[in-house]
Amino acid sequence: MKKEILDKIEENARKIKELRGAIIHNSIDIEKGISFLIIKSFFKDKGNNEIIKKLMLEEQYNFGVKINMLKDFIIKEPYYGFFKEIKRLKDIRNIFAHAPLEWISGGIIHNNKLKNPKELHDEFFKLHGKLLNELNKLINK
Repeated sequence: MKKEILDKIEENARKIKELRGAIIHNSIDIEKGISFLIIKSFFKDKGNNEIIKKLMLEEQYNFGVKINMLKDFIIKEPYYGFFKEIKRLKDIRNIFAHAPLEWISGGIIHNNKLKNPKELHDEFFKLHGKLLNELNKLINK
């Protein structure tokens, strides 16, 4: 019985580790796209953009701060729900990065509720593709 439970925990840990890695890795695409739009916006004349580049790399200018800068200063919402979707993508990333795991069921505990990691993963990648496409359009304008 103990071996079965330990095997289940090990398998769940492996699955969640793979999902977590994919989400954290791919959230970087969105954050870099947002950073690029901010840099591009502040230096349209191709002047020295080293200061803003440095700011975008500073730890205190996290994903949430960059989203707010984009929303408040850089672009109008390209379609209804764009910023809500970016926030949801960020929230899913944070759930995977910070929420505790329930090893036996293979779930993630968030707001005292057990979440299905595969469902969150699928939601993340649905949003990721749509948002990355939109950010690329904005960058290439």
